[in-house]
Amino acid sequence: MGNRIPRLPFLLAEKLEEQRQPTSKRSILMAAVLLAFVALVTIGCAKPPDQEMQQAQSAIEAAKTAGADTYAADSLGKAQDVLSQAHAEMQAQSGKMFKSYTKAKELLAQAKTAADQAATAAAAGKAQAKSDAEAAVNAAKTALDGATQAVATAPASKDAKADLEAMQSDLTTLKTLIGEADSALASEDYAGAKQKAEQVQKEAASIVSDVQQAVAKKNSPKA
Repeated sequence: MGNRIPRLPFLLAEKLEEQRQPTSKRSILMAAVLLAFVALVTIGCAKPPDQEMQQAQSAIEAAKTAGADTYAADSLGKAQDVLSQAHAEMQAQSGKMFKSYTKAKELLAQAKTAADQAATAAAAGKAQAKSDAEAAVNAAKTALDGATQAVATAPASKDAKADLEAMQSDLTTLKTLIGEADSALASEDYAGAKQKAEQVQKEAASIVSDVQQAVAKKNSPKA
């Protein structure tokens, strides 16, 4: 036997290691299966992005309140289209066993961004429309004053009496129109205010032109 080391302990250790390895592999496999199951259950139980939907809808309503229907219709339309796509995607996912709302969340984020941009554009467009309308109304009032002064100095001859009365009637109509333009301006109907003001400017200029022609005719030497 001599100095030979007994192999029995080593044989026992090898045996235990052999028994331990299959157990370890089984444990890893079971853990992987469990993780996969948990992942599938998590996906299958994914909740629809209701909060994101509410945020996108609120952003669109805010854009409408800011006047996007009138002053940023294209941007608002884009936001509404993307919101509809998100809604359709959510409906599609709700009928699936394994749901994923990733795409729906992305679409809702895009819809909210588009709505925010529409609100910003609407505010800027509204401010510009107000400025343009105010300028038009002020110019119309100036033109109407000029026409009133022109009629006041128009020749009052017998031949021109009918024309003068017609001009005075036109001035009355234009004063009413200016009042309507002011009312439209106060109610934030800037397009309507501008349209009425431009009409006053045009007709007031026509009156001034008629008076100038009447004065020129009166002062012209008779043949």
